[in-house]
Amino acid sequence: MATVRLQGISKDFGDVRAVDNISFEVAEGEFFSLLGPSGCGKTTTLRMLAGFENPSSGSIFINGKDVTATKPQERHVGMVFQNYALFAHLSVGENVAFGLKARKVEKSHILPRVVKALQRVELTGFENRAVSELSGGQQQRVALARALVIEPQILLLDEPLSNLDAKLRVETREQIRELQKKLGITTFYVTHDQEEALTQSDRIAVFFSGRCVQIGSPRDIFNNPQTQEVMAFLGRANFLDAEIVKPGVAQLDGEIKLKLDKNEMAAGTKITLGLRPHQVELFTDEPTFSGEIAKITYTGAFEEILIRAGELTIEALLPNGAGDRVCRIGDTVPVKLLENSLVIFMK
Repeated sequence: MATVRLQGISKDFGDVRAVDNISFEVAEGEFFSLLGPSGCGKTTTLRMLAGFENPSSGSIFINGKDVTATKPQERHVGMVFQNYALFAHLSVGENVAFGLKARKVEKSHILPRVVKALQRVELTGFENRAVSELSGGQQQRVALARALVIEPQILLLDEPLSNLDAKLRVETREQIRELQKKLGITTFYVTHDQEEALTQSDRIAVFFSGRCVQIGSPRDIFNNPQTQEVMAFLGRANFLDAEIVKPGVAQLDGEIKLKLDKNEMAAGTKITLGLRPHQVELFTDEPTFSGEIAKITYTGAFEEILIRAGELTIEALLPNGAGDRVCRIGDTVPVKLLENSLVIFMK
């Protein structure tokens, strides 16, 4: 297994800077996700790790060795592409064996390694199947077996679940994480899906516009976002304009006052407060304010409740079947904002 360090990595395509001065270090055996919207530079970063793209500047180190100019086949890296990149004219076994043959592995060693790789991804006995006979989930596992059969030090996964339906995505991501833990292989996982990143990762790097804006554990990234952009990308969020009226107290529109953990900000300071919908309580005995229900969206497990109070608009989540409470548009409800969950952003 391997440690990986990126130092000041940038990548330009003509006048466009796709990756801008990225630096981070990943420990041996870590599951490290690159999370961000399309076009943010995460896949380009992965391709530079693999050696398929050369950085315009900066260096890449694997186990302390500078591999910036090293060829892909010499980096001991396995990669699973978004479209799987399987060869339709080859059988499952031939697809998995492709990397071994390219590396001129002794012929007598190839079949046992192919069989072992297919066992690892729960495709025992599929060696002679045609790729066209496989489901999307099975094709994804063949691609994973092909990446693992070369016994790489690093596994790179580029949005490997994007072509699967929702139920299969959940099942497959659990299988990938379980296998990664079992093998202890250092893994980089590119995704735009915050749930995939939060449920699988040891740490997450959040990308926007070619820059890595925050790195941390899933819990830290979710609970302590450093920017509004990060908070919004990690899930639904309310952003409330406020002003400090005295140390430790902020006021929203409509003279609603909230206590803050931070008390070093001077009166008159303009801030934005972030709060997730599940941190807004309805029908509470100690409300922050009362508001009128403007919209109700049923999602199955929850009802998304949009509440207005004067100029203030805020979203709350009400669990399905939460007691005997029935929400109707136009009803006035008591609302409590969980003050200890507020995230403060300076303007």
